[in-house]
Order: sequence, then C-alpha cells, then structure tokens
Amino acid sequence: MIRDEEIRKGEFSRPMVGIVSRPIIVTIILGTALLFLHEAQFSFLPLYLLIVTSYLTSLLIFLGFRVGLPAVPLITLQHLFDIFLASAIIHFSGGILSPFSLLYFLLIISASMQLHFRGGFTFATLSALTYSALLFSYYKKILPQNPFTPNFSAEEVFLRGDLHVICFFLVAMMSGSLARGFKKRGEELEEMRLTTEDILENMGAGVITVDGRGRVVYFNRAASEILSCSAKEIQGHPFQEAFHSSIRPLTDLIVEGFSEEDIRKGEFGIPDSTLRNQNREIEVEVRGKKKPLGVTTTLLLNRKGKKTGFLLLFTDLTEMKETERRLRHSERMAAIGELSAGIAHEIRNPLASIQGSAEILHAELNGEGESQKLMHLILRETDRLNNIIEDFLQFARARPLHLELTPFHDLMNEVLEMVKNHPEYSHGIEIQNRISNDGLSTSMDKDQMKQVFLNICLNGVKAMEGKGKLSIYTCQKGERVGVVFEDTGKGILPRDRDKIFQPFYTTSEKGHGLGLAIAHRIVEGHGGEIQVDSETGRGSRFIVWIPMRIG
Repeated sequence: MIRDEEIRKGEFSRPMVGIVSRPIIVTIILGTALLFLHEAQFSFLPLYLLIVTSYLTSLLIFLGFRVGLPAVPLITLQHLFDIFLASAIIHFSGGILSPFSLLYFLLIISASMQLHFRGGFTFATLSALTYSALLFSYYKKILPQNPFTPNFSAEEVFLRGDLHVICFFLVAMMSGSLARGFKKRGEELEEMRLTTEDILENMGAGVITVDGRGRVVYFNRAASEILSCSAKEIQGHPFQEAFHSSIRPLTDLIVEGFSEEDIRKGEFGIPDSTLRNQNREIEVEVRGKKKPLGVTTTLLLNRKGKKTGFLLLFTDLTEMKETERRLRHSERMAAIGELSAGIAHEIRNPLASIQGSAEILHAELNGEGESQKLMHLILRETDRLNNIIEDFLQFARARPLHLELTPFHDLMNEVLEMVKNHPEYSHGIEIQNRISNDGLSTSMDKDQMKQVFLNICLNGVKAMEGKGKLSIYTCQKGERVGVVFEDTGKGILPRDRDKIFQPFYTTSEKGHGLGLAIAHRIVEGHGGEIQVDSETGRGSRFIVWIPMRIG
C-alpha cells in the first residue's frame, strides 16, 4: 500500500514534476500533430480545447498539493483525467486510425512510477477497458467516426485491440519492475549514504574551513551554536569580514596560517611544519559573555604540498573549565578546612582563658570607671571572636549528614520566620515565598540546609539595605531541584563573584565572610552546587541545586 507521506517525501517520482510536465507533453505532442497533420480530414478545434483543459486540470491538481490535500487521491484523479484526455484525443484525431493511442503507454508508465506496481497495473487495466470500449463503439457505429475512415472487419478490430491490451500490460509490468527497483536502490542508498557533510553537520565540535581566497566555505551547525552566528551570515564571505570583532581571535589564527599576500594571490608555498597542526586555547566573547574555546588549526594541502585552505576545529570549554574551577575550589576548601580546624582549636583554648579572666576582673571591679568600660569591650570582643571561631569550626568540620525527607515549602517557612526576626530585616523589604505547598520534597539534612537558606536570605536582605524584594521559588532540571533566591539589591561586582564563597572574604563591614563559605560547603556535601548570577545595581540570583532523593 502506498502511503501519502512516502509520495510527499519523494520516495516515488515527485508528483509535482508530473503535474508540470503533463500539459507540456500534451502541448508538444498535439502541437506536433497539428503541424504535420494540418491537411488531415478532421476538425482541430477539439484538440485545441483539450490542450486548454489539460492546463486547467493540472493547475487545479497543483493547487490541491499546495493546500495540503492528500497526495495519492490527487495523483489518482490526475491519471483518471489522463485516461479521459487520451481517449478524447484519439476520438478527435482519427478514431481507430489515430496514432495517439500511444498516449496510453505514457499514462501507464507515469502511474507505475508514481503509484508503483499496483498503480501501473490498475491503469493498464483501465486503459485496456477504455480503448477496447472505443474500438467496440466504432465497430458498432455507436460513436461517429470521420467519414473518410474505412470500415474494419471484426478480426482487424479485435487484432488491433488485442495487441494494444497485451502491450499495455507488458509496459505496466516492465515499468512497475523498474519503479520497484529504483525504490529499492534508493532505500539502500539512503541507508548507506553517510556523506562527509552529514558527519560534519552532526559533530559536537565546530568546524570552519576557509579556501585559498580567504572565503569561508563551510560553517557547521555546532559552530553556529557555539559562536551564536548563522551559517548564512558567515558562509561564502571573506573571513576578515564575516567574523565580528568579539570572535576576532579566530580570525587571528587563520591569518597566522597564511599571510595576507598569500590570500591575495591565491597561491601558497610549503608551510612551516609548526603551523600545520596546532592546538590552542583562546577566549571569545559571545553575547556579552566570555567563552573559552579549545581550537585545533590545520592547513589544507593539495597533492603538490601547496596550501589550498585552512581548517579550524574547536570545542566549547566552558563546562570543562567550570568543572575544573569547582574541583580546584573543593580541593582548596578541603585544605583550608584541615588547617583551620587545628588553628581554631589552638586559638579557642587561650581565648577561653582570656574570657574567664576578664569576667573575674569585671566582677571584682565596681563602678563605672574607665576600667569597667574596657572590661565590657574585652568581653564583647571575646564573645564576637568566639562566635567567629564557632563559625570557622563549623566551616572546617565536615559534619555527617542526617538525611530526612523534607518538604521545601515547610522548611522555607521556618527560614523566613527567622529572617523576619533578624536585626538586619526591615519592613521596607518584601519577601515572596513562591514555593507552592505541593509536597515537593527531597532527602536532606534539614538543620544544615536551613542554615544554607538562612545565610543566602540574610545576604540578600543586607544587599537591599532596608528596601527591596526577595523572591524565592523552585525549579527542576533533570534529577535536580533548584531553590532560587532573587533579590533587588545592589548586586555583586564582577571582580567579587569568584571570591564570595571563599572564607573570610566579605564586602560588608559587619560580616566576617563565613556565611556563604559554610553554605557552599554544606551544599557540596549534599552533592549539589550553588550558581550565582548578578548584575551590579540590579540585584542577584542564587540557585541552590540539590539532587532529588527519596529516603
């Protein structure tokens, strides 16, 4: 059974070609007949009308294809009209003696090619029935013939009809076999066809080739995605003009491959072997963001060793660089943690002695003199120092996780209650908890994760300086769920973004720079990560990604 989509995909002969070619073939055949048979004893007016009718019918079928009507019924309808057209031409051009009975053969071949084996035999049968009916009508004088046409005996009429019918089916069989063979070979070639362009288009790496005249001759899909450029904008243009300034480092690599004089001449000498294949790391700017690329450059040589072009093969290293950065950061934090744990313990012991001695002196000193004020200062600062050491120890110690299934909505409500009772919070700050109470949960250490969310919320509150909006919601990507914190504060300066998770790095006069470092350590312990996106003067967005775990 022939499927409509197969015809539209072109697995059989393209129907549009047949639609366009039919009126042309009819015009050529009848035009030739009119030219050479102008002295024949029959009227030519019906033939002119049939040519016009053929054009109109082809136009209607063409419009049917354009509006999306099913292909098989349209092609079948076209061939049914062709049977009528061929019969009419035969009738008006001599009847039994008409040479245009050959039109049936063209019709059968066309049906075999477009509707395959079954279609060819179907229209061979219809042609045989139609032609036989014509001969029978002429023999029985049911249809009028040209008065100059001689009478034929029954044997002659039968012989003429019999030969035509046999030939109809022979043509249907041969053309159907050819059509089936073409289809089979086409399917085999389609399965086996894996051209160089197919391979290059489906590569994950960007590929750019430049010919001897300095024009970009190939720019694959991956290159378009990595550089955010359309192949139409680049391909066919000189590379100096095609690449905009933000990706100028790529142009520089091509220029290194062959000089400007070589480009103008289109002739190249034997290249230096050091320029033949090179691996580089460059940085380009795409849509305002820096993007590292790993580039391999290769000179293209002909058999004589002459340079004929240049090839760039490059990959986006952004994800790999980010992974390396996280790994280095984790290693650095682990080393700092081990060192800080020992230092904190050593500081804590003498600090406890100092604090105890200061409390005794404070109790012995009466009144409100200068000594009393100094004792207050000592006690306050030792308390502050002790809090810093507590935070530092918390950062240094990798506490074991006590995982339990925790709903995000309930946990965030607890966190926001603490935020609203914090001294840094102001009623000019609007907090929107958009985490729906739909039961979204995951296994986490509730107490530790509460501290993560609290530290990030307080950072946002401090950044807004008494006025703004803090929005909190969740998102999901694959097997991870993200808790998003968006504030409308002052944002983070670009030079500070890579340092905010380092211990003791802070831009606040009151802070000690351990809040985000502790949050980062806890999230990493859960197998997650914290992403930061910030624009100076417009606020920041923190996303805490946590793996989805049940139980």
